[in-house]
Amino acid sequence: MRQKSLNLLGGAPRLRTLHDLVPELEAGSPYLVQAAMRRYMERAKGTFHDGTTAYGVMLLRGPGAPAPVLDAFGGVALTLTRTATERATFLPVDSMLTAQRPATFDQLPSVVAERVLRDAGFVDAMEMNDARLSDRERSNRIRAVEAAVRGDASRVTELLNDPQFGRGMLHVEAQVPNVTLADVQRIDVSTATPIAQRDRIVELAERAGIPVAVASSG
Repeated sequence: MRQKSLNLLGGAPRLRTLHDLVPELEAGSPYLVQAAMRRYMERAKGTFHDGTTAYGVMLLRGPGAPAPVLDAFGGVALTLTRTATERATFLPVDSMLTAQRPATFDQLPSVVAERVLRDAGFVDAMEMNDARLSDRERSNRIRAVEAAVRGDASRVTELLNDPQFGRGMLHVEAQVPNVTLADVQRIDVSTATPIAQRDRIVELAERAGIPVAVASSG
């Protein structure tokens, strides 16, 4: 993400994806296999968007809370605008691990609810937005979940009021097509990012008028 962020801040028309790297890869590179798998999955689920889709998370966190920065993903986190969020699609789990089709922004409440209920241990994979479900099957799943929650409402309340519940992990996957610099609302950079790259990101972000913060990874 460091190099992708620098590329975007440096004037690229949009955030690069794995598909953009394919022409630069050597034959036999494992990334070629990954790109082929992702292209197949994206086309099957309708998220390919000419290979422009960037993957991230919609975090359930308090207003103003900093975005966690994971060094494993390049030590840079981009917080996107509501406009980008509204054109994104969402899943309660990694899109590579489910047959469920992504939900649109207007369906986001049900995706969030599924994630919360799964993390609380009430249900397994509900996949409420699976296009293959009949109306009756979807209705039966909803009733089953409602019954489970009503049967232990006190535990639901207790979990949701516990600041440790899902801490750092309570999120849904977001698939955002065509991320441009105009979509970036904030940038967080890990202190573990090489100094030269970190300073350059800070410089370019400030030049673009984008708030940027440097913090230890979490």
